[in-house]
Amino acid sequence: MTDKALSGPVTDWRLRLRRGWRRNGIAYVFILPAFTFFILFIVYPLFDGLVLSLYRWDGLGERQFVGLRNFEGLLQAPNFYGAVRNTVLFTVVTTVAKIVIGFLLAISLHFEVPGWKIFRAVFYLNVILPMTAVGVLWSAILNPHSGPLAAGFGLLGLELPSLLGNPKLVMWVLSLIDIWKYCGFPMIFLYAAMEGIPQDLYEAAVLDGGSQLQKLWYVTLPLTKPVLLTITLLQTIFSFQVFDIVFTMTKGGPGYASEVLTHYLYQEGFWFLRFGSASATAVLLLVVILLFSTLYIGQGGLRQREVEF
Repeated sequence: MTDKALSGPVTDWRLRLRRGWRRNGIAYVFILPAFTFFILFIVYPLFDGLVLSLYRWDGLGERQFVGLRNFEGLLQAPNFYGAVRNTVLFTVVTTVAKIVIGFLLAISLHFEVPGWKIFRAVFYLNVILPMTAVGVLWSAILNPHSGPLAAGFGLLGLELPSLLGNPKLVMWVLSLIDIWKYCGFPMIFLYAAMEGIPQDLYEAAVLDGGSQLQKLWYVTLPLTKPVLLTITLLQTIFSFQVFDIVFTMTKGGPGYASEVLTHYLYQEGFWFLRFGSASATAVLLLVVILLFSTLYIGQGGLRQREVEF
């Protein structure tokens, strides 16, 4: 080939690049800060964490390559399986409860039960409160010596047990607090989905002699199912990554009764300076979430559905 023949494609490529820059240059400039942030604080830490899981490192010295020994150490660690069990328990209990309660609250708002405007504000107010503040608040309320709940029990001549100090109850208490705080999150999305349902469908159901329960079962539930499934996936991922409420209220105690995977990761990295083991825990957490999300979507949970009104 001659140089003249090669210059044609090169010139075309340069022309397309110049035209694209003239047409979208301003957009690229505005995207650049967000793209840079994404690379520096999302992509690079993720890649470095994957690499670090294969090394032993205390945060100061040189990294020592150990291969899969960090993962082997996790499987042999006595507290790891307890953290997995607590994480799964917390995820199942809180996800199911928040979806069910959120759906019931959304129904009450949609059908405008008495006081529905107050309910909408009150239940969503909990969602926007910082979990750190919520943890401190509930720690004070549940204090068996000086908390308001203990004072109320004292007026009745009773003694408030240490709920956060009981290994058999602590995970259930943390789950209830998390449910109380976040049940308004699915409520607001499901309520928005219900508000998008045409009233003609409810009127047609009434003409056919449908009861309130039948309208809920045959109209409301099918048309909110895509949003319901999406919120279920998001709540599962959020619950599986629980950290703040455990760190604020119990620090994994008493003993390791409320230890969860994210707090176990935190301890390995910032208490014991085993950053390789902490990264291996993070990788396992990422793999589990990705597998669950893939299986959930693959089973049709989030497939696009066309709804004809």
